[in-house]
Amino acid sequence: MPDAAIQAIASSAEFQIEPLSGGASPSELSSATGGFGHALAGALENLSTSQQAADQQAQALALGKSTDVASVAMSVERANLTMQLAVQIRNKAVDAYHEIFRMQI
Repeated sequence: MPDAAIQAIASSAEFQIEPLSGGASPSELSSATGGFGHALAGALENLSTSQQAADQQAQALALGKSTDVASVAMSVERANLTMQLAVQIRNKAVDAYHEIFRMQI
């Protein structure tokens, strides 16, 4: 029975990884997609969206408008994990900045 649940989760569109397209060089990809800044802005937008969705679902559950506790729990946990990822990325960026700052020229 657990194998069927795992296969159902793995086959859902939410957990699918898009294949790389073409043989474009990294410079072509960064100019076409906007580079690191664009990716970071997109990730922050995703963080904001997941936080808002979790907040709305939690409020709906608290007000009795929703009865699906599992969906709300999944949404809140997804928002929590997204926040933890953002904090870790920020920590790594600050550590890299401090490492560059300590370099001797």
